[in-house]
Amino acid sequence: MLRNTLGGMMLQVILRNVLRGWLIVSNMTFAIAPLAFAVSGATRPADSQPTWATELGLRFVDAQRRPVRVSKAELLLVAWGDADRLTLPVQGDHLHLDLSPSWLRSRWPRRFPDLMRAYLYVQAEGYAPVRSEPFLWLGSRAGDRGRDADVVTIDFRQGLPARLREGERAERTITLRRPRPRRVSLVGDDGRPLGGVRVLAYMFWSASNHCGVLRGAEPLGEYVSDEAGGLMLADGDFEYALMLEESRSAFRLPPGPGVTAVIQHLGSPTSGDYLSTLVSFLQPPNTTFRVHRFARRPLHARILCGGRPVAQVTLMCSLANCGCGACSGPLGTSDAMGRIVVDDFYPEEIEELFICGPDGKRTWQMSRRALPSGTLEVDLGPDDVGSR
Repeated sequence: MLRNTLGGMMLQVILRNVLRGWLIVSNMTFAIAPLAFAVSGATRPADSQPTWATELGLRFVDAQRRPVRVSKAELLLVAWGDADRLTLPVQGDHLHLDLSPSWLRSRWPRRFPDLMRAYLYVQAEGYAPVRSEPFLWLGSRAGDRGRDADVVTIDFRQGLPARLREGERAERTITLRRPRPRRVSLVGDDGRPLGGVRVLAYMFWSASNHCGVLRGAEPLGEYVSDEAGGLMLADGDFEYALMLEESRSAFRLPPGPGVTAVIQHLGSPTSGDYLSTLVSFLQPPNTTFRVHRFARRPLHARILCGGRPVAQVTLMCSLANCGCGACSGPLGTSDAMGRIVVDDFYPEEIEELFICGPDGKRTWQMSRRALPSGTLEVDLGPDDVGSR
């Protein structure tokens, strides 16, 4: 009896000591916690990102809703004067994309601050590849300037887009279709088919630079139009870039839907390397584009001073639609009779003609729209001729 009583008293003492010790440790823990948070707040970088991720899960199926195994998924990136592509990990018919600023900053650190837009591009064997609409990345400068700076929108033009705020997650199902004939028809200004036209085709995502050069474009092949003006292109749900490979020709903007841009780039006046690139979605089963070919018109000019011919005067021209590079150059130099003849002359290539004096400043100029149908006569003053 006494042993049981003593045993019970000892057990109570032990329990009281254990509880007292737990309270002491607990109070110390709660006292330390605010200090830890204070220290953490003092040392945390001002631009640090939240620890939670912004994630999009994509599942790919065919027209019968059966899973489709993805062979390649990429992130297509655009900065001014630069374009890049990052391969994304896929798991069968699933793709999980981390849209957090820290994720892309760690993989594209040099240009992330200049990121203008991004695309998702997906390929699967036996199916037409698909590219998303452009979207702004959270945390990028372009994203900060967007109307909804805290929202990223992924749209494959298949119903409801995925709109995610930072820290949110979303799931979408994307349907991939079997390839189908993708025909483009080329016609001239008179509406007649243009056969024998060479065209380079690309999957397009960027020409963001001063020169309009394709920096983000995947080659699809080189094509030549048949007698009916037709081209059969590789199929895909994306914007196409079609580049004419013949000089002194240009795409005309059609009134129909789908055309994003016509990029015109001129080389030097004497090389004839005028390039025209059209960027457009293609409308099934056939899309018609109009191609304008420049008219050749030989130029005949006479350089005079007080009605008398002047030799060794150089006639210059500036190029039309010149975005970069050498936008002006010589057309010809007058002979002893003051004559300049340019047989291979295409007025649509130029913006204006001009002549410079001995000091290098322009002493005469004329818009191409004011060119006469006959011989161009330019009468310079004595000060404009100088000692040539």
